[in-house]
This record gives sequence, C-alpha cells and structure tokens, in this order.
Amino acid sequence: MPSKCFFKFEGILAQWEKNHFVTLFMKKIVLLFLLIFANISFSQDTIPMPDDTRWDLVKYDVVTIFKGMGYSYARPFHWQGKQWAQFGGVVAGTALVYTTDYETSTFVRANRESVPNWVRDYGSFYGSPQNNFLATTGVYLVGLFTKNEKLRRTGVLLVGRPISKIRK
Repeated sequence: MPSKCFFKFEGILAQWEKNHFVTLFMKKIVLLFLLIFANISFSQDTIPMPDDTRWDLVKYDVVTIFKGMGYSYARPFHWQGKQWAQFGGVVAGTALVYTTDYETSTFVRANRESVPNWVRDYGSFYGSPQNNFLATTGVYLVGLFTKNEKLRRTGVLLVGRPISKIRK
C-alpha cells in the first residue's frame, strides 16, 4: 500500500500538469490574438511614389539646406531677453571652463601613455568630420535613391546642421 506522501505528491503533480496545460493553452491563445490584432491594427496604407524626378528632389533639398542655414544664422536677430540671458550663461560657463583648460590639458598629456592606443584613436577616428559627413550623406542618398521621403528629409537635416555650424 502506497504511503500518504506518495498520494500527496501525485496530487501536486496532477495539479501542476493541469495548471501547466492551462498556461500553455493561454499562451497559445494570447499569441494567436496578438498576431491577428497586429495584422489588423498596424497595417499601413501604401505610400504613393512622388512624380518628381531625382534631380528635382536634389534641387529642392539643396534649397532647403540653404534656407535652414539662413534661418540658423538669422536667429540671434530675433532673440528676446531670456535667450540673451541664456547666451550670457553659456559664455560665462565657457569662460569658467577655459580658466582650467591649461591644467586639464597638461594632466591629460602627462597621462597619455597610460591610455591604450585603441582608446586614443577611437575619438579621433569616429569623431572626425569626414566620418560625420560620410554617414549623413549616406542617409540622404539612400532616401533619395529609394524615394523615401522620411529618410531624405532626415538626411537633409543631418547634412544641413553641421554645415550651418561651420565658422571661420
């Protein structure tokens, strides 16, 4: 005759199998519901392709870049008191940091040899303007050749911002 412990274990096992079956069944129902719902709710309309040629798009984008540059250079003429106060804070903060620049530069140069070469080269390679323009132009060209409006406009913004920041 089996012990009471065995019957207790058998009851627990039967309860677990029942719960496990319900859990698996519910997971399958939820997954099926999500697949059907996702197909219905997140479907997209087809986007009509623009009739403009790529040359027309390039001309429009170049004009947009130059308009954006003009806008960014003209903004200080439209500033109010709060913007001038922010500008003064930035200038004061820059001057404060500049006072410690010599000491910081000396410390960094003294400890240069203790930094691995790959760390030193990482910033100069990936932070160079050539790589920035290469990546942003790539985004623009992909958008242009695929006639993807969102990628093209993003590329225009990415290309236009560094150009408007160039100062002599």
